[in-house]
Amino acid sequence: MTEELAHALNWTLTELEKAIPKRIGPPRQEPPVLVLLDGACEESCTSIGGVLIVPGGVVECFGTEVPHSIVAQWKTRPDQKQVIGQAEIFPALVARLTWSRHLRNRRVLYFIDNESARQALVKCYSPVLPSLRMITSCLAWDQANNSNAWYVRVPTHSNVADGPSRLAFTRQLEKLGATIVSPNLGLHANKGNVRELGK
Repeated sequence: MTEELAHALNWTLTELEKAIPKRIGPPRQEPPVLVLLDGACEESCTSIGGVLIVPGGVVECFGTEVPHSIVAQWKTRPDQKQVIGQAEIFPALVARLTWSRHLRNRRVLYFIDNESARQALVKCYSPVLPSLRMITSCLAWDQANNSNAWYVRVPTHSNVADGPSRLAFTRQLEKLGATIVSPNLGLHANKGNVRELGK
């Protein structure tokens, strides 16, 4: 039995034990929330970014360097240097933790410009254990918060999260009236640190 299979089986049993009945209500009238995600791996650092658009309301974004302690957990080989696969999946989890109040009980379209990361999230599986752990954490969050996720391919040049993932908050985001927020990486509760772009 592989570590990946053991993790998947243990996760399944845990989730089944605490699962609540699925609520099926009347058709939802509100449009889905839009979340654009991106990750970047350079020699100097690994970073992630995200943009939240609540139709008719909130526009927020985050961009941050991923701590070395987290990046180290993603490496499955001693000589591994590239972790772009994990860097592209991690923002999907961070977005849920950061914007839980906006995503709870909502349909959410997640836009991703990395096809392998998008497919892993669609299939709810990755043969790479660190990626699988993040994917199952996303599933558990969606189940607990009655959130329906749909993963959409977006070209890199159309992905407004590309700038924040490189720690650059673009004029395009400023025009959208985006507010920069501190991302919740799951390590501890973040306390605000919110500011509007251009201020």
